[in-house]
Amino acid sequence: MRFCIVGLVGALGVLGICYELWAHAYLVSADPPAGASLEASPEKIVLVFSEEIDPNFSSFDLYDAQGQLLQRLSFVTQENRLRVVLTLPKLSNGAYTVAWKVLSSIDGHTTTGVLPLGIGVGSKGALSMEAKLDLLRILVRWGRLLALMTFAGTLVFVQLIAKERFSALRVLWGVAVLFSLSELALYANSVGELNAVWGTRVGMTLSAQIAMLFITGTVWARGGAWSWLGLALSLAAVAAGAWSSHSAAAKDTLALIFEIAHLVTVAIWAGGLLALGLLVREQATSWNGVLVRFSRLALLSVVVLVGSGVYLSFRHVGSLSALWSTDYGRFLLVKLALLTAILAMAALNFRQVRRDFRGEYGRRDLAPLHRRVWGEFFVVVLVLGAASALALSAPPRAGHSSSPAVLVGESDGLRITLIVSSVRVEPAHFAVQLQSRDGRSVTEHVQRVTLEFRHRDGLGAVSAFAEPTSAGDFALHGLYLSVAGQWEITVRVRLSDRAEDIITIFEVQAFR
Repeated sequence: MRFCIVGLVGALGVLGICYELWAHAYLVSADPPAGASLEASPEKIVLVFSEEIDPNFSSFDLYDAQGQLLQRLSFVTQENRLRVVLTLPKLSNGAYTVAWKVLSSIDGHTTTGVLPLGIGVGSKGALSMEAKLDLLRILVRWGRLLALMTFAGTLVFVQLIAKERFSALRVLWGVAVLFSLSELALYANSVGELNAVWGTRVGMTLSAQIAMLFITGTVWARGGAWSWLGLALSLAAVAAGAWSSHSAAAKDTLALIFEIAHLVTVAIWAGGLLALGLLVREQATSWNGVLVRFSRLALLSVVVLVGSGVYLSFRHVGSLSALWSTDYGRFLLVKLALLTAILAMAALNFRQVRRDFRGEYGRRDLAPLHRRVWGEFFVVVLVLGAASALALSAPPRAGHSSSPAVLVGESDGLRITLIVSSVRVEPAHFAVQLQSRDGRSVTEHVQRVTLEFRHRDGLGAVSAFAEPTSAGDFALHGLYLSVAGQWEITVRVRLSDRAEDIITIFEVQAFR
């Protein structure tokens, strides 16, 4: 009798273990598979789960390389709801991640995971198309920044420096709206569908800026308190650009504050220069007070601009060599050279104003000042072009390199070395080297090596087996770091003489 009871308990234990193993809807296979690099955007993705899912409580979300939600994917279930077919929009070249959350119809448990994919990331022809698109985006962003900042800065000049009716404001407002709509359309094209834009930070930022511009255009000309509201909204539209900047992506509050200050002071400076260039005339009679007031405001703007720029440069560049070894660094050097030229011209203008316009204005010749103001504004235009290229380039922060990352950990007497060929959001080679504590190879005792990739923002995780190579290590290749940001890579090693996996967790920062 006792023997039967023991046998019954043992059988129930085995059934319990089996139930735990099979009581969740796990991903069995995917087509295309996780980490795949495709030449063109697929029309659908097929996922097969271990148990039938409940479609009413399951979801599949598509994210871009910045971790921004593009859209929730529509899907149909087949084969007793074990097979899920996702419908994809037409996607441009880049890295994407499908994050899934499914509810098992059998036991009601929820499981999550991710499916990273690359489109055109390994094709030279595709990269060439991407470069052309980036050039167009740089030009459109350049036009938007120039129009938006000069519009906001000119409003500051008109409201605080010289109470003048400035007809060019309507033109600047119209150009700012036009370029903002154009950039929104280009971004919608890059994510594949217009409806998906408002689910991303970039799309929301552009939409908010356009909305604030439209409101500004209806209130600023009414005068009184309405003009102050228009001024505040125009500067808010400029400052909103920081929300989708590199500083926001770095999740650094101080950098975000400096980014806002940088954008606003550039707008005040650029708009004031344009207003001066259009309004200053030779032998004018009332410009002494205006020039002195603007020179003080411009000096304050330059101090804030230089201070915030120095901090942001150190924050995003990370190393001196990155200034000439990366696109971001080279664009930054161009911007710094142009800013040096601007500061030299600004110093000459400030000196003339201090020297000539302290007292009553005596009909001095404004032609030299007029020429330098236009020269200064022209260089500001070039600076905004470099800034547009910077905004669409990956910042070479500390650790941001295309060179391999070598990570070493030790667990249960096993030294595990993980070598990642690139920490950019692109296909990479992952090699795992295993040694005992005294340096001996343990390859012959290894049954399997599993790599699990989990993004820190909670998108989910994906696992893959590393295959043994002739070099004695275990390798995996694919686009698994599909989203910029912090990743945890868990290496699980099963040895023949151990009942449990040896686990080591590494952290890497992935960059675009």
